[in-house]
Amino acid sequence: MPACSRNACHRAARAFTLIELLVVVAIIALLLGILMPSLSGARDSARRVKSLAHVKVIAEGLEHFRNENERDIRGGGYPSSEGIDDPTADDWKPFPDLYGAHLVVRYLLGRNLDGYISPRDVPRQYWNTADPHWVQKGWYDLPGQGDSPLDDDDDPLPRARYVATESAPVKVARDIPGAEGAHLYDPASPEFSNALFVDAWGSPILYYAADVQAAAAPKVNPAKDHDPFPAVYNFGDNAVFTTGCTKGGCIQVQWDLGGGRRHFVYPVQWRGYTPPNWAECLPTAKSSFAWYVLDKQAYESTGGRRIMPIRKDAFMLISPGRDRVWGTEDDVTNF
Repeated sequence: MPACSRNACHRAARAFTLIELLVVVAIIALLLGILMPSLSGARDSARRVKSLAHVKVIAEGLEHFRNENERDIRGGGYPSSEGIDDPTADDWKPFPDLYGAHLVVRYLLGRNLDGYISPRDVPRQYWNTADPHWVQKGWYDLPGQGDSPLDDDDDPLPRARYVATESAPVKVARDIPGAEGAHLYDPASPEFSNALFVDAWGSPILYYAADVQAAAAPKVNPAKDHDPFPAVYNFGDNAVFTTGCTKGGCIQVQWDLGGGRRHFVYPVQWRGYTPPNWAECLPTAKSSFAWYVLDKQAYESTGGRRIMPIRKDAFMLISPGRDRVWGTEDDVTNF
């Protein structure tokens, strides 16, 4: 058998066999299998930290807003999260146009995201007194355009921004995955054409303002679903996202952000003219909104006798977190 040249023998000695290649591929696949969960976990942790930063910025913006607009806020608390007719619009529908998650953007950034117009800075002749539901009609239009009450040579109404969108990003609701499957979905309607603050996963951040006047009572219900009895938090304030009832009726939301359609629960039997007996029903309803907002430390330390929500004199900001489902343990909140 002829002897091989020195270079040819060197190449033959360096060649990998098929078995060796398969072993290398298997080792790489094993390493990827070990590393990928760690990388995914690190990415989720980074998103959680980023979402916490978004929530913190919004909370600071609300404090700033409250300090500058305290006399415009009814009840001495924080700006309302109750669903209302859009005060800048000119149409009507049975359900509210804006909900808590929309309203917090309106307060901190204004209708067009270029600044909030405070009623105290607007002369009364520019108020739409013909219809009290839409007193701000035209305020956000440019002078001489749209429904603006201002002439071409007038200066725009003064505006203020309370957060930077770089620190608290916003997204139009209809552009958020799952919105198109929601009940009553209409891409042009205010619920879906207005902006929302979003977390690092791109999900809406909900805003619930406490009723501080109700919270001042010695005994008050922690939550309600637009029932007539007083309560600190109203589950219906973000009904279009979480399912719930408002003045216009009950909404069965179909919004799936990607984690399924399990949102906050407010049992049907809790709705009505008689407040629930919380001491009896809370222990058996730990997926409820009332349990979610409960000050559990006070509740447990008193053997269930002290039933009061957390942050009873302030507000709650709630991101659904990694699973994109509100009311679960991975939610990102300000409490």
